[in-house]
Amino acid sequence: MTLGLDERSELTLAVANSIRNIARFAAQEAADANDDFFFTLRMAQGQLYQLRRDTPSVYADEVVGELLRAAEADLSSAEVIMQENFQSSVDLGPDYNFIMDPARGKTMVRIDPTVTISNFGKAWLAASQKNLDEVGFIMPFNEWTSDRCLGQLRPQNLTDLEIAVTGRSSSCSVDDSCWMMMIKPGATGYYVTHQVMFLALGGTTGCGPDFETHAQRYFANFLPSNVGPITPEILRNQCRIVLLEANLYVALNIPDEEKDLFLEEGFLCGASVYMPGFFKPSWIRAILSWQKPSGCFGFFDNIEYPETEERMAGRSKEVIAGDSQVAVDDANDVNDVENIRPSPRREKPMIGNCYSHNTGVALGYLSVALRYLTD
Repeated sequence: MTLGLDERSELTLAVANSIRNIARFAAQEAADANDDFFFTLRMAQGQLYQLRRDTPSVYADEVVGELLRAAEADLSSAEVIMQENFQSSVDLGPDYNFIMDPARGKTMVRIDPTVTISNFGKAWLAASQKNLDEVGFIMPFNEWTSDRCLGQLRPQNLTDLEIAVTGRSSSCSVDDSCWMMMIKPGATGYYVTHQVMFLALGGTTGCGPDFETHAQRYFANFLPSNVGPITPEILRNQCRIVLLEANLYVALNIPDEEKDLFLEEGFLCGASVYMPGFFKPSWIRAILSWQKPSGCFGFFDNIEYPETEERMAGRSKEVIAGDSQVAVDDANDVNDVENIRPSPRREKPMIGNCYSHNTGVALGYLSVALRYLTD
């Protein structure tokens, strides 16, 4: 990101002030936030932790440092209330505590975007078609199947013998149906951002070796056996697709109905792959202009969903129970589409035409943007 010193300083201050205002709003309205806001809050805390660790000069700045320390204090206050609500959530509940562990954000690493496997795209498409031919279907993506697969990233403790053999203290139990859905090529919209989240989060929970076992089998006969790590190449390709999509939205002046997705794209890809292209100064300024005086974000006066909250929650619990065929049948019954809007469980109206998911992904995006501005 090429910026003059004055412009960089001015934009850094503006972003820090915006984060401060979101954090104040979060502390005031935490009781009404949903689980996704809690997740992005945790990720933002992790980004600020890495910023403080890697670029302490930012916190040494009298004005910016004061804003960020105040923001961190408010986020800490909000997290206490959000944690209590999350513990009692009928949608996800305590089995998903690992996703909200502060370690997730603190250990999410931006991988090098450089391509390491030549002709990977062709191999990816060919391998996908072969695996599809063999199993007959790929589990459709929706909020319920995504939650089911994210749940499989939970670290499983190994026995002493397994630790001695593998040199690992835990593993993940990702099944083939989730693996195929979460690396399907050509996904767009919220589908591909959830794919990115799946692979990036898996890297923070120790799933890397399990991912590579799946990848070696998935790409057998399409890539050389000594090609090296495959999962990072999948993540790079997914985020290149996401960046193309983000540029398309910018060309369309980022319509209101795409702002939430635009923020989620930059937040997740920017945190998991080193891609400054998501943080152009003009993009950051546009996002800052969307913030409401209260500090929140909200892009609609009213969002209508195809399903009631109760029906969505009931289905999500069935899927989380672990029956993949239930997941497939449910998905075919309602939203067998890739670029779906967040469900009522994922979006929640808050005070003053603010929305929980909108505000959460804005916090995530801006916390990542701050790192790119100060690298």
